[in-house]
Amino acid sequence: MNSVFFLLTSSFTLHPFITLPTSHFTLQEWGIVVGVVVSFMLAVGPWMFMVHAKLAVLASQVAALCQKVDHAAETEERLWLDHARHATRLEAHDVQIGQIDLRLRELCE
Repeated sequence: MNSVFFLLTSSFTLHPFITLPTSHFTLQEWGIVVGVVVSFMLAVGPWMFMVHAKLAVLASQVAALCQKVDHAAETEERLWLDHARHATRLEAHDVQIGQIDLRLRELCE
């Protein structure tokens, strides 16, 4: 513990504004530090790869969903245009049927 504290608090000066930490770790202490880091990486590494794989699958599913939403939006826009054309035609037919009705009433009178 004293070595870690010493590592965090000690430094030497290259320039009045630049200080670099010095280390007085022994070979055994460096072995412990490296062993802890490697053990941590071996413990966390598979979990990180699993999370990465799940995120990759999720990203591909989101991309597929975006394509489906875009396709649905294009289809809806096309259907609304068809609906507008049909509504316009129906209104034109209503006007024509009204005119035919008036002509038939004039002929019957």
